Amino acid sequence: MTRLRIATAQFPVSADIGRNLKYMRELTGQAKDLRGDVVHFSETCLGGYAGTEIKSWDTYDWRLLESAERSLVQLSKELRIGIIYGTNRRVSADDIRNSLVYVSARGKRVAHYDKR
Repeated sequence: MTRLRIATAQFPVSADIGRNLKYMRELTGQAKDLRGDVVHFSETCLGGYAGTEIKSWDTYDWRLLESAERSLVQLSKELRIGIIYGTNRRVSADDIRNSLVYVSARGKRVAHYDKR
């Protein structure tokens, strides 16, 4: 039987995407050091919580979020560890969704799920 070692990681999520990404990079490295196959993070951990940290989408930095997501894909490929994380996803100007993303240990964004 094949075993799957899942690391669950949590940190103080904020509206600061760069800060959240820094935590995620560090904790993903720790998960890999502990021989994790995949690391799982909390809901909207990368982009911040709407209504709590984020009061309006008008000034939200979508480009920074996209860059941070590309960084996580690259990290998963480099470390050969899967990453499951929550983020915000803009479908249209007035349709923003709370999404869960799975990136494989090969650095491929395999799936996402929108909370509805």
